[in-house]
Amino acid sequence: MSSAPAEGVPVRRRIAQLCAVLAGSAALLVAGASSAQSWPSKPVRVVVAFAAGGPADIVARLTAQSLEDAIGRPFLVENRAGAGGMTGTDAVARATPDGYTLLVTSSAAHAAGPALWPNIPYNAVTDFTHIALIGRGPIGLMVNAGAPWKTFAEFLAAARARPGAINYGSGGPGGLGHLTGEFMQAMLGFSMQHVPYKGSAPAQADLLGGQIQAISDVVSSHAAMVRAGKLRMLGVAAATRLDSLPDVPTFAEQGHPQLVASAWFALTGPAKLPADVVATLAAAMQKALARPETRNRLTELGLTPDVSLGPKDMPAFVRSEVERWTKVVRERGIKLD
Repeated sequence: MSSAPAEGVPVRRRIAQLCAVLAGSAALLVAGASSAQSWPSKPVRVVVAFAAGGPADIVARLTAQSLEDAIGRPFLVENRAGAGGMTGTDAVARATPDGYTLLVTSSAAHAAGPALWPNIPYNAVTDFTHIALIGRGPIGLMVNAGAPWKTFAEFLAAARARPGAINYGSGGPGGLGHLTGEFMQAMLGFSMQHVPYKGSAPAQADLLGGQIQAISDVVSSHAAMVRAGKLRMLGVAAATRLDSLPDVPTFAEQGHPQLVASAWFALTGPAKLPADVVATLAAAMQKALARPETRNRLTELGLTPDVSLGPKDMPAFVRSEVERWTKVVRERGIKLD
């Protein structure tokens, strides 16, 4: 009988230790749940790496308001322009990954920039937590309404007959309009001369004035002139026709399915954002982009709302965009001063 207490003490001690471990684990779970529920406990900064008033800024402000409405905490936009979007983008890459610094990025900073600048200060894929695609801005090919080409087939035949005779403009050197114009030539075997402009408006003015013969640019910058009958859009590089310009055929339906290219906007943040924060933001974006008022506002900007890519798919998408445009830049010998 005297041995029973000696054997029972270790058993009781082990039971007590096990209970302590279980209690500690439960405390950690509760703390984790409390942490998830407490974010955000202060305003969230949404950086846009371009100046106020431009398309990226408008999309960022719409996104910030949508997140604020969905999550119930302030989301404040901060403009950090410079170096074609690289200054603000790099600042977010270096920010603390606590969910309080986000970025509404674009194909300029996360696709064209890395393709064009070999010494870019960030890795477009691994230095970020890519959360959700917001919308795409398809590229179109426009000519003056008085031009002799009524269809893209006629334009293509003329360009092939006289290599380099057609001058085409874009909204800026290295932009998606420029790169898509070069991609188009490489894919279809014809030659044009690129004329860079500092913005879509001066390019459009010269097209209307006859100084250039075509523009490859984001559709939204020229849709009003197309609807007014002053410009003719020969094709749009989208998978399907645009709701805003239903009479404009895609290049795909004209026999060129490889000609699909869009500028795009997405929500991202620094690498290693907490998984619960990412899930909350992704769900909020899904909810925001399902609202008719949000979709209508993006459509007014010439964007096609797109909720098809979330946290699992966005890294591969960004990687594929960088690889795609890097190949175009290399094969076409594009260099920027």
